[in-house]
Amino acid sequence: MKHKFLSAAIGMCLAFGQAYAYDFAAGGILYKILSNTNTRKTVAVTYATTTPDASGYITTYKGDVVIPAQASWNMQTFNVTQIGDLAMFNNQSVYSVTLPEGVSAIGNQTFSHCYSMEYIVIPSTLTRIGDYAFEYCEDLTTISLPANLGMIGDGAFQQCYGLQSINVDEENLEFKSVEGVLFSGKSSQSGMTLFVYPGSRPDPTFSVPEGTKAIDPYALSANTTLKNLILPASLKTIGAFAFSECYVLEFFEVKEGNENFSSYYGVLFNADKSTLIQYPCCRPYDTYEVPDGVATLGEMSFSQMRTITDLTLPATLRHIEPMAFFANDGLQTITCKAEVPPTWSTSPIMPSAGLFESAVYQSAILRVPAASVEAYRKASGWSNFRDIVAIDDAAVSTVEADSTAPVESFDLQGRAADSSARGIIIERRGNTITKTLRR
Repeated sequence: MKHKFLSAAIGMCLAFGQAYAYDFAAGGILYKILSNTNTRKTVAVTYATTTPDASGYITTYKGDVVIPAQASWNMQTFNVTQIGDLAMFNNQSVYSVTLPEGVSAIGNQTFSHCYSMEYIVIPSTLTRIGDYAFEYCEDLTTISLPANLGMIGDGAFQQCYGLQSINVDEENLEFKSVEGVLFSGKSSQSGMTLFVYPGSRPDPTFSVPEGTKAIDPYALSANTTLKNLILPASLKTIGAFAFSECYVLEFFEVKEGNENFSSYYGVLFNADKSTLIQYPCCRPYDTYEVPDGVATLGEMSFSQMRTITDLTLPATLRHIEPMAFFANDGLQTITCKAEVPPTWSTSPIMPSAGLFESAVYQSAILRVPAASVEAYRKASGWSNFRDIVAIDDAAVSTVEADSTAPVESFDLQGRAADSSARGIIIERRGNTITKTLRR
């Protein structure tokens, strides 16, 4: 989902481009005055511009950046209390950042796209981290959060591919670290929420602790190491896109007693298996048959899936939720046993996206009940398939041929087909005609 976060970054650049123009510079740091009274003089660290220079990046800040606790200007001394929105956004030459005691807030997208930042020192006074504050900090490996921190915004650690652990002071009342995984709601009576799973946590297996009631949206997205995820009996909700871009995930296990979710051969379903919630991206099989009884394929349920070439959908399937097959272009054969073409929903995130990828429409064969071929050829999302055939007709048929005659190949529309063509191919050798399914 990189496109979503990158567009968000661009949007916020435009939104905050004027609001945080700096008032003065001191020691290579730019500041915006927040208050200037006799009793309170405070500033936020900010930026000069959000427009990349000739290098293609922003180079306002470089190297190991140390923010002082105070800044002097015009014969006045100001306390540094915030690191403002977009302060170091897209600064590719920042390797580390040290924040002083007294800083209470890190703003929205403050360090977003600082790809080269390897570590940051966070003070005990920090209480707030803004939305997408560290997104795409790909070289950041660990981060330690203080006891006073009470709020972390949406997507604060999105696409931090190198992040191995998030540590939290044990006295923090809101957040907790379990084996380097960040949870929120530590003291909540409603139970904890899995908030952020580090992108490169070394252990390939993680058992979500009992008592966890929710998994936050995008909580495990863009993970590069997790293969097996064990969900507790206490889990009640899973947020949108929680498993997007988990490219090595192979297996879900749901503990006995869970009333909301279940797993079947490593695939995640709701409790009664009427909805397939998530197929692991890297489940090690090239064929899969969705079980009978499944009526709905969940949002992004087969998205970015890298292993299946042949997929069978059950006769019970009625609806497909948004982006179920997003970025899934490896399918070669889709068999849908439903007599009525299942309906599907578009996504507000990508309203132009089809039910399947364009490459699938062009190269895959859609096999459906014989009586339903015409219905699929007219149905939204299904009519785009180049090859729609009856399930019985898709079997390979062979007859004895004259081995000396030249072979001519055609598709079902009578067009000449070369050796790279796939789908139902009609081959004529002399007076002998053979129908073949090429994959």
